Amino acid sequence: ETLNHEITHGIYDFEKIYQKKVKKYLKDKDLKDIIKFLLKRGYSQKVLIDEINAYLTNDYKWLKKKRLKGKQYFKYYRDLVKIRSAYWR
Repeated sequence: ETLNHEITHGIYDFEKIYQKKVKKYLKDKDLKDIIKFLLKRGYSQKVLIDEINAYLTNDYKWLKKKRLKGKQYFKYYRDLVKIRSAYWR
């Protein structure tokens, strides 16, 4: 799962259309719990959207075990995996 997480970062960095789609998708979503979780882990505000995308698309089950609150995250996970699928080879 770590490799897939890092590959997702690479796709996000190099595929600008994908990056725009992810940002647009997450723009108005309720992300307060995952943002709080990531900030506690030491992530910078600058990389939050990239990290949220990578964690949700690859580490959703792990996040759930860490007691990430919010039932909306399962929908976000499914939708982000669908967005990524066009870039995932």
